[in-house]
Amino acid sequence: MNTVTAVNTVNQRTRVTLGALVTTTMLAAVGLAGGATASATTASPFDPGANGATQGAISFYDSSGQQVTGGPIDDGPAYAVADTDAGRVGDTLASLYAATPTEGVDPGNWPSQLIAAPVTFSPAQSLPGDITGTTTAVVSGSFGAWLDLNDGHPATYPNTNNTAEWQNLYQLRILTSGPGQQIDSSRFSSATIAVDTSVGMWTQIYPRPLITPVVTSPAAISGTPKTGQMLTCDVSFDGADTVAYAWARNGTPIATATSASYKTTPADYLQELTCTATATSIDALTAESSSAGVTVLLGDALVNVKQPKIIGAVVKGAVVSCGPGTWTPKATSYRYRWLRNDQPVNGGTSQLFLIPRTFKGDLLLCRVTALKNGFANGVATSNAATVG
Repeated sequence: MNTVTAVNTVNQRTRVTLGALVTTTMLAAVGLAGGATASATTASPFDPGANGATQGAISFYDSSGQQVTGGPIDDGPAYAVADTDAGRVGDTLASLYAATPTEGVDPGNWPSQLIAAPVTFSPAQSLPGDITGTTTAVVSGSFGAWLDLNDGHPATYPNTNNTAEWQNLYQLRILTSGPGQQIDSSRFSSATIAVDTSVGMWTQIYPRPLITPVVTSPAAISGTPKTGQMLTCDVSFDGADTVAYAWARNGTPIATATSASYKTTPADYLQELTCTATATSIDALTAESSSAGVTVLLGDALVNVKQPKIIGAVVKGAVVSCGPGTWTPKATSYRYRWLRNDQPVNGGTSQLFLIPRTFKGDLLLCRVTALKNGFANGVATSNAATVG
């Protein structure tokens, strides 16, 4: 049979309460008050398919309407919800059964037990939440009682399978009936739970609840916020299948900045950077975390890779040039200063320099200041040359 995927928004649901009859709490008709609908993913040897849910899946909720997928045996859920099935036309009753999966036996013949007696569908009274257009089957039962390891269902109908993947599993089934319509044992919605008798805990394993990523460590930018430095968007999620990153400058996305790390550029100087991480689960549900902003400060000084050099014949009356050398990051402009015996020459601030005749025998040098927006200036000096 086709896999049945439970959906969250339906016009009518079959609902059962586990525990004492409750008239003060109810799940919202749409959205189920913060719970995520379960997805039909195989998590046992018989779910889904002919041995699994035929009409859909069951999800569990506590009395506040939050979805629960496990916990102590004696502190079970308040509601079981058939996510997609409201029964056949004419059905007005819903019943909750527990069945013990038995390898090699047709599911209809698994040992089973009625654990919540049916009550007529009727709009609930004095319950919070929007119940417009819905009908509700409320059944009194005790989750802890039927799971009691001494005299509950596992004690009466224990799971004695020898195959490891069949062990410790029990199936809950919601079946519907009505006037003149008996329960059809082959027609039910179901959920499978694992029972750990050693610690007294239960865990829903089918349908697998949808995974919504949870932020465990909010996004924060690490690294030195200076031009030319690598920054990292540090963040942690539980339940993330993938994480996407986006960086922004003063709130405007930087189109090329889509990795966890980002190297700042001159355009970032004195601007505020933020990063946003978006986690996506295997079920395409997302969670997002954005960092506080950091202001990018002046970057380190440009580094001289290849020394400046005097180009031309260094003799009195000749014109020489100052080669600026090579810098990292690459400079965008240069300033020049000529030196005579390590002392600045008046007016010697151009790349070209006419050597005065009075410089004969002196040492000539050129000093280069490399500039780039957002970075501190770099300074380097050529080797000295004796004027001939």
